[in-house]
Amino acid sequence: MRGTCYWNTLHIELLWLSEDARGAGIGVQLIERAEAFAMAQGCELALVETTSWQAKPSYEKNGYMLMATLEGRPASHASHYLRKRLGQSDEVSTGEPPATA
Repeated sequence: MRGTCYWNTLHIELLWLSEDARGAGIGVQLIERAEAFAMAQGCELALVETTSWQAKPSYEKNGYMLMATLEGRPASHASHYLRKRLGQSDEVSTGEPPATA
């Protein structure tokens, strides 16, 4: 896994697991560790891009919400952009960002 923290945001740049490691919870553990590190650095948001044949459902199961989809990127597929508010559970349950006063 490779990620970068800047502008109060964790940017997950790369997460790849071998076929043998998939489905064993390793990806979830890596994401949770990255999110914990990011929150310790003051990050409030996490962003990730994934393609249509990759891990969009896995990110969604872990509280990431779809922001946008670009069809035809790459050809015959799509790129999905997801986000998650770190340290806040109400976004997952309501599907909406937390209200601000």
